[in-house]
Amino acid sequence: MQRKQDTSTTQQGQEKAEPARPMRYFTDTAKRIEESLEIMAVLAGVLEHNNAFKSCEPGEHPAMINERGEDGVVRAMRVIAWAAHREFCQVATDLEIPQ
Repeated sequence: MQRKQDTSTTQQGQEKAEPARPMRYFTDTAKRIEESLEIMAVLAGVLEHNNAFKSCEPGEHPAMINERGEDGVVRAMRVIAWAAHREFCQVATDLEIPQ
């Protein structure tokens, strides 16, 4: 997935290369990726905490999230990871970082 570098023409008719993306794009994307990782850490903590209560004896604190809820959390984590990965790959492509 490669982007073409934007070009414009100078008065002499020569093309000059311009950056394909402004720096603000990269900082915004990095912030979104960071937030995605933080959210995934929180969701993983919720699953771990919930899992600790699954082995409790009857009458103790039961797990608050059932299997369907756990599945929903895992699916949400996958969606967040997929979106963050896609943004990371786009930035790597724009910065021409080799794979």
